[in-house]
Amino acid sequence: MKFKNRNILYGYKFENGSIVIDSVESEIVKQVYEKYISGMSLLRIANLLSQKGIEYLPAQVNWNKGKIKRMIEDKRYLGDEKYPQIINIDLYNQANRTKEIRNTTQNINRSDYIYKLKLPVICSECNGNMKRIHDTQLKVKEKWVCTECGHSEKICDTVFLSMMTDALNYLIKNPNVIKSESQSSTSNETVKTENEINRMLEISNIDKTILKKKIFDLASLKYTDLDAGSYISEQIKKEFENAELISEISLPLLMKTTSAIIINSDTDLSLVLKNNQIIGKEKSYGTENSQIHSTDNNSTIKCEKFVPTGKSCSILPCINKAG
Repeated sequence: MKFKNRNILYGYKFENGSIVIDSVESEIVKQVYEKYISGMSLLRIANLLSQKGIEYLPAQVNWNKGKIKRMIEDKRYLGDEKYPQIINIDLYNQANRTKEIRNTTQNINRSDYIYKLKLPVICSECNGNMKRIHDTQLKVKEKWVCTECGHSEKICDTVFLSMMTDALNYLIKNPNVIKSESQSSTSNETVKTENEINRMLEISNIDKTILKKKIFDLASLKYTDLDAGSYISEQIKKEFENAELISEISLPLLMKTTSAIIINSDTDLSLVLKNNQIIGKEKSYGTENSQIHSTDNNSTIKCEKFVPTGKSCSILPCINKAG
């Protein structure tokens, strides 16, 4: 039987005349709480559930910010004379404290944030630069178009900023995912020395003394590059360790830690940190490798050096559709 409106709280079902826990829906409720606590916004959670086809009602995927907010505020999930417990008191209190903190800045005007964004926005298809285009005739009025290959993605400004806020909040809560061992940044002097050695190796009569010195010079330069990369990684890590969770994008934090933003082909974003580590969605040979969410709230992060391959990785786990 299908209902136009829910006559029972999401997460439960009728069984033999009694209200019992729905095993599938109750897991979605727990994931909503955990993702909100981890830094994901109400809007982003609603969009994620809708994108994954999670049904709020039979054959209806109509999630919105209000539904998620009411779910987080509803004390019935703690259990009462009518409803069995789904959410424990610690998780409930933590989620609602998070909501109170975010509400303190709810009246801030964010409309001009997108115009203050000075980082390059990169196309995941060809690594070309992407340009924001605003068209009032479109349903989604903003889209990003690659100036190199023409690839485009429709992302409204509020969702674009929300996704970056989610990524920053993830790193604030999980600074240890930043690779302290570093992915080194290659200096111009290192590249120049490597090229000189390659040219020398093409000569039949090589002065081995000079070649040996160049090789030692190259080793020293690469060690310096690695050391500089480690320092940058530690500085980025400290920035996130010292930051508090944010309710809207922090441009100063973003600019201090991030060198570029990648728009993926599924309208998701990846951040390229200044140590060349990518935080976002990983692609492999054109196939997305989705991470499955676990209830212990340990999301998987994969890191790649920022090279023109279009590879990235995901902080946003999949929530699988029931059935």
